Amino acid sequence: MGKTTKYASKGLTTGALIKGIINVIEQRKRIQQTPGASLNWQELFVEAGIGALAGVVVGGTLGAIMDHDNSLEKPINTDYILNGMLHNMHLSPLNRDYLELRKKGEEIIQLFERKFSGLLKCKPMFTGSTEKGTALRKKFDID
Repeated sequence: MGKTTKYASKGLTTGALIKGIINVIEQRKRIQQTPGASLNWQELFVEAGIGALAGVVVGGTLGAIMDHDNSLEKPINTDYILNGMLHNMHLSPLNRDYLELRKKGEEIIQLFERKFSGLLKCKPMFTGSTEKGTALRKKFDID
């Protein structure tokens, strides 16, 4: 639902209520000044209808203006922006810190293989975000 419809709907309700309340207050003053007088429902409904009509026109116009202004704005390509940010944060497999840490990890695997050669059921391997290619450049570890 566009703002035109939304604002026209709210304008209708608001205009009818405000104009209706004002009419009830005015009629109440007249009733207090004229003994035996009662609330004129037809007058109340006519005034509320006038308020509703004015509210629809004002609300619909404001909504149409806002819809038009919004249609002129160029949408933001969030995919492009986020992918650019991720590209800048991505850990390169050629990163010096990563290569040094990877080398230490390989040394640890060799130590495990020598120390527990007959006890290991399978060869230790690297896992985690660095292996999947999802690690971030500023904060990573070797699993």
